[in-house]
Amino acid sequence: MFPRKDIKGFTLLEILVAIALFAAIVAMLYPTYIGTFKNMDITESYSTIYRMARITMERLSEDLQCAGIPGTGGDSGSGDSASNLFTGKDNEIAGKNADNLEFISYKHIVFNTDNTAGRGFVKYYLKENTDEEGFTLYRSDKQELGNRPEDEAEGLMVCEKVSSINFLYQDENGDAHDYWDSSSEPLKGKLPAMVSIELEFINKSDPESPIKFITSVAIPMAKRRYGGNS
Repeated sequence: MFPRKDIKGFTLLEILVAIALFAAIVAMLYPTYIGTFKNMDITESYSTIYRMARITMERLSEDLQCAGIPGTGGDSGSGDSASNLFTGKDNEIAGKNADNLEFISYKHIVFNTDNTAGRGFVKYYLKENTDEEGFTLYRSDKQELGNRPEDEAEGLMVCEKVSSINFLYQDENGDAHDYWDSSSEPLKGKLPAMVSIELEFINKSDPESPIKFITSVAIPMAKRRYGGNS
């Protein structure tokens, strides 16, 4: 049997041209392919951050709106020395704002027959992550028993991937303060009329520009006590 002379194959030149064209098309499509998945990852990261920010701001706002007058049992009654408490510390960790906030709030849940709310020590603080960049924000909530909260390790995580947190306090006259200490003059026994919260998260797409959230919370108990400008 003899081979048919009308059957033609590809020449080496044609194969090389086809390979070159395929490589060029792949080279053009690859960045788009990678960019699409990168954008999906960034979008998912933003969605997670916005969700954490919303939950954190709501939690902080609810606690602060239920803050009680330091050194009292609310409208009446006298508290002990440990109850003389609304403390906002202006702290830094690794050059980042890492403020602490500790106060008495009526948002503490008392697990009794009717599950009513009661007075409790609420504290917010940052802890530096050891296995990844940024901080984790914790919240501790302990029932008021005449003692301050115990070890910070018992706090529960509120959100992670935090770049910084900063609290600013406004008194009844409208003056701003970087810190607040209700145990000493001139703020002794006082609540701030308003607390401003600035919360920043790590921005994966631009580490130099963290994602910032800002809100201000008026404290109703301060308005009842001071009235006027508060």
